[in-house]
Amino acid sequence: MNAAPAPRSTFQPLTTERLLIRRFLATDLPALLAIRTDPELRRFQAWDAMDEAAIRRFLESMAAAEPGVAGEWFQFAITLRTSGELIGDCGLHLLAEDPRQAEIGYTLSRQFQGQGLAKEALRAILTYMFQRHQVHRIAAITDVRNRGSIKLLERLNFRREGRTHQAFWNKGEWVDEYLYAMTASRWETLRENRARTRTKQETATKAVLLGTGTPNPDPYRHGSAVAVVVQRNEEGKQSQGQAYLVDAGPGVVRRAADAAERGTPALAMPGLTRLFLTHLHSDHIAGLSDLILSPWVLERNETLVIYGPQGTKALVDHLLAAHGEDIRERREGLEPSNDQGYRVEVHEYEAGQIYRDDFVQVEAFRVEHGTWPAFGFRFTTGDRTVVISGDTRPFDGLVEHYRECDLLIHEVYSAEGFERRPPEWQRYHAAVHTSTQELAALATIAQPGLLVLVHQLFWGVSEEALVAEIRAAYAGPVISGHDLDQF
Repeated sequence: MNAAPAPRSTFQPLTTERLLIRRFLATDLPALLAIRTDPELRRFQAWDAMDEAAIRRFLESMAAAEPGVAGEWFQFAITLRTSGELIGDCGLHLLAEDPRQAEIGYTLSRQFQGQGLAKEALRAILTYMFQRHQVHRIAAITDVRNRGSIKLLERLNFRREGRTHQAFWNKGEWVDEYLYAMTASRWETLRENRARTRTKQETATKAVLLGTGTPNPDPYRHGSAVAVVVQRNEEGKQSQGQAYLVDAGPGVVRRAADAAERGTPALAMPGLTRLFLTHLHSDHIAGLSDLILSPWVLERNETLVIYGPQGTKALVDHLLAAHGEDIRERREGLEPSNDQGYRVEVHEYEAGQIYRDDFVQVEAFRVEHGTWPAFGFRFTTGDRTVVISGDTRPFDGLVEHYRECDLLIHEVYSAEGFERRPPEWQRYHAAVHTSTQELAALATIAQPGLLVLVHQLFWGVSEEALVAEIRAAYAGPVISGHDLDQF
């Protein structure tokens, strides 16, 4: 009597530019054994070293496994397309209690790290799980000391949702862990935006949100600040690039340092040399003293050049005078210092083109935000157009500055939350800011590649509800931004 045929696998291998992602085979034993016994790879992983028998049992268990089964792990084998060599693996576990949610884990051989291969593999696997298996949310948990894993998740735009303190026992010690997550809707929006902006131009541009907050103190949202970072592609490699800061709200220097550590070297302290101010409200400039002085202390040796509205020069002069004793002590005392990095060159501008260099052209346009000069900016680089609204209410002609940009970063307040505000505050906010309904109307006309919300005034409304208010009247891609998001 013939044996029953083995069940046919429903999982078909995934291919990327450099990788073939497939199910595990019995022949993977030697390579997987080398990975699982590497002490450096095990350091932050929950599993201990596995011997040959344990690897064999694992491979046998994977032979009939399928991705997308509730309550079970499926391990993807990551191999090189050219040689077929196994270089790592990625595990996905659908929760038994809710298979629309999953947890992801991954390992890559040390010799193949630092080449973008893990990012390439995870992009393919995430897209497969979100599209093929209709997963809603994928979480990743990583040791707070695992810098490689943290950088990978943040380059994939996973959102850091929290930190547990000594809640997991691993390798003989209690450890802290970060929780990251990605939702299907966020992944699809990011994927579509990548497809629109993919280019073979000489430059690569991204925007980093350094502060998405308002004057209301929020421990998770620092004061208003955005960095436009432009890198030059040179023989297939990207340069460190140049950072252009827009606004300097409280916390801007700390957020820039965080972003530099997470993989944007242009935001390291010595590179913070260009600043554009939309207006002079305190939540947009309270970090200016820090931006003038801290990068200098940390070896910036160039003048900080600031482009700001009328009043900027007086502001800077007063700040330098206020910190005069600190500057004198650092220059004349024992501390190593240079005589250039604390200096500031101010250009007060009006509407029109205000800056141009080899990387970028910056146009300032007037906005309506109170009775003083206030502006938004349009950055044009070799591959993208990024518009930053500043603080503004909608008015005739505003949308012309937004049309067909790749990325529109815009302030907003909840129309629902607005109804809960006292009349005097309703009058103020309606006169100087933009509601979700008004922004939806502007975006419908402008058709940006991606709309990113910042300076969000929720007033008791959830973030999901705020985005839903926009989506009720706008069909394009929209994301509510968080500090350190990159687009």
